[in-house]
Amino acid sequence: MVLPVPMAGLQVYYPLRDQVRVAVSADIDAMAALEMEVSGISRVNDYRYAIENPRGVLQALVFEGIDRAIEGFMISIKHPALNMLGPCVARSEKVTLALLLQATERFQGATPLFVVPMDKRELVETLYDWCARNVETHLFQVRGKFQAFNGVSLPSFLPETG
Repeated sequence: MVLPVPMAGLQVYYPLRDQVRVAVSADIDAMAALEMEVSGISRVNDYRYAIENPRGVLQALVFEGIDRAIEGFMISIKHPALNMLGPCVARSEKVTLALLLQATERFQGATPLFVVPMDKRELVETLYDWCARNVETHLFQVRGKFQAFNGVSLPSFLPETG
């Protein structure tokens, strides 16, 4: 999907957005544990690289639950050649929406691309309400037995060391 973000940002109220913050190095272990729980992989080096952001094009956000546990994260890239949201891993569609909405703030006046699992109806329908639109259909494949996601995973191709 792509989501055109107006210069003034998306004028959407979403209460869980207040629980999203910029990730810090101390979040890496919790991010790794969450992705292992949701997707069965861990990309510690990718999280570290996104948080350190040596090229100035990445951003890593986390969603903190009421108990201060990390319930989701979003990595995005903003570069003249590519505006992309993801990877994103979250325990729920609501957490994913909060992360997506907050991540769009850095894309004002741009149209980021992201991959959405179509079986997550609340996520898809809300994104349509926010004026996102489909541009491609992607299928995924695995080698061996597929492990179903235990939450929400918005994949991307940058970075990928899992």
